[in-house]
Amino acid sequence: MSKLSFIFVEIKFKIMKYTKEYWEWNNSMTEQYTILRRMQEDGYNVVTCGNCGDVVLLEMNVAQHDEDVQCPHCKETMDYCDMPDLYHQIN
Repeated sequence: MSKLSFIFVEIKFKIMKYTKEYWEWNNSMTEQYTILRRMQEDGYNVVTCGNCGDVVLLEMNVAQHDEDVQCPHCKETMDYCDMPDLYHQIN
C-alpha cells in the first residue's frame, strides 16, 4: 500500500468516526430537547443564572408573573429574561 493510500484510508476512518460521534451526539441532544419540551409543557423550565451560570429549575407560571427571580446558588435577584435557557433548539 502506498503512503498516499494509507493517508487516504486514515482520513476516511477519521471522517467516519466524527460522523458517528456527531450522529450519536445529535441523537442524545434530540432526546434532551424532547425531555425539556415535556417539562416546559408541564410548566417548568431549566435555565442558567445570569450571574453565576449555575442551573436553575423554575416554575414557568411563577417566574413569568413575578418581576424578579432569585438564584438559589448565588442569591442574586434578576428578571426572568436575564436567565437564559439551558438548551435552546433552533428549528
